[in-house]
Amino acid sequence: MLSKSIKRATKECRTFSSAASAENSDIFEPMINIYSARTSIRSQILRLTLAELDLKHTSIPLNTKEEMNHHEEWYARINPKMTVPSVTYNNTTYTGSHYIMSMLNQQHPEKQLITNDEQNRAKVSKYVNDVYENFGAISAFTHKIQSK
Repeated sequence: MLSKSIKRATKECRTFSSAASAENSDIFEPMINIYSARTSIRSQILRLTLAELDLKHTSIPLNTKEEMNHHEEWYARINPKMTVPSVTYNNTTYTGSHYIMSMLNQQHPEKQLITNDEQNRAKVSKYVNDVYENFGAISAFTHKIQSK
């Protein structure tokens, strides 16, 4: 859950932004940095989410294979678990792609990707979890085919 102060600040920002003129409204866009690995399925899904929400962001690529820079000290300060992806949204760090997608959906209801209906939300959540749980097997199978 997002803290009450983040929700309040975001609501105030949106209220102020909607009252601002169109030429100045872009200064109220959230500052978003995404730390992700090119080959990580969770990173890919999060990048697709940002694209679908049409949110401007800065991408900080991480190499989880050769360089393993997600284990470096600077990244551990951002995400102590040193997992990918991570997002800083207005200087607050969020981890866990499914949680990040939900947070982005809550912060941008005008572009809602996930319905507010509890039954449909549960279906979406189950589908995303199934993709995550089964991707390892799918990835291994795909890699085996490609290496032939």
